[in-house]
Amino acid sequence: NNCRWRTLNKFGQELFKLSPRQFVGKTNEELSEILDDSYNDLLNKCAFMTKAAWEEKVPVRSTESFTFGDKIIYFDIIKTPTYYSNGEPKELVILGRDVTEVIQMQQRNKACIAALNSASDIIVISDAEGHITFCNDSFIKNFKFNSIEEVEGKTFSIINSGKMSQEFFRYLWTTIKSNKVWTNTIINKRTDGTLLNCLVTILLVINGETETIYYICS
Repeated sequence: NNCRWRTLNKFGQELFKLSPRQFVGKTNEELSEILDDSYNDLLNKCAFMTKAAWEEKVPVRSTESFTFGDKIIYFDIIKTPTYYSNGEPKELVILGRDVTEVIQMQQRNKACIAALNSASDIIVISDAEGHITFCNDSFIKNFKFNSIEEVEGKTFSIINSGKMSQEFFRYLWTTIKSNKVWTNTIINKRTDGTLLNCLVTILLVINGETETIYYICS
């Protein structure tokens, strides 16, 4: 409870470039004197979370970013205070998980969504069962929905005009399920009942085992 380091797993030792002889019994302030300056941000943020965990007497969790050289690393950090049977503080258990790849993927996804929403063409993505998982702003506007929440989880039947034959859709699904790109004109229906002719291209996205992941419609 005096914030002196006791144990550190192999990942932590490699991250801080410390041996047990260097960190055991040391405080963050003492370690900052022997560590490279790039670790100061990490130690300062850890000190803030440590204070919060002891004061609130509950586990605290936060995702923090730290700059090491020219790289930014993200950690999901959980600090759990433990106590003796008499209620006195015992030790703080710290779990840190490198979530850099996850955060970077989320950032890329946000960038992709922003790009899709800025497109003037209608773009829709559905899961393997045909339920809509994403539609861009152009889809919402052209079909006169109020928000994406009205569309998510629904099938394309919400814009079905009834003007296309069963044979037409049978050929559509046969084509895309054989991993071929399908392009044709479909008469769709807006929410107000008016019709909208769309030149549509649909392609199938699969994983390495030919399992359908989702469909992209534009």
